[in-house]
Amino acid sequence: MRILDFFKKKSKLIDRIEDKPSEAQSRFAEIVMGIIAPTIQKYGFELYKTEIKKYSTNITWKKEKQFVKVSATNYPTDHPFFYNLILGETSNNDFFETDWNSIALWKFKNEIDPENEEYEYSFPIGDQVMPSIKKANNELEKFAKSFLKGNIELYHKILAEQNAKK
Repeated sequence: MRILDFFKKKSKLIDRIEDKPSEAQSRFAEIVMGIIAPTIQKYGFELYKTEIKKYSTNITWKKEKQFVKVSATNYPTDHPFFYNLILGETSNNDFFETDWNSIALWKFKNEIDPENEEYEYSFPIGDQVMPSIKKANNELEKFAKSFLKGNIELYHKILAEQNAKK
């Protein structure tokens, strides 16, 4: 099933598809929906918002006040291209505070494994897409399982440290 066919069936969940999504972003979103979505959904998160553009993808799931977002860019000026899994809380459905009230998965990794030297994921192309998203999915469950289960204690600790540095 092509990713756009999936979203046509779920058209009420699409907020905006701008221009024609690139093949790279369409493939990325399709694989995210096949690998990461089932993992997140088994913890009670529901698909909230999907945005696939020529150079970016943003897919957000929400459970009560918590959210998980996959955000990717391959916009020419954003080189090196990357994607992140972002976890956070919001007090409303507008998600205006997501920039300051969210944590990238790599920060959970750094907290749990201080020797971690990885940050955001490189935006994968070709044969790299599936292994990269599988790795991100495994790390989501390994490092952020407590968040996915609703325990936000570690999330708040990391958020306080992050916001204190700003």
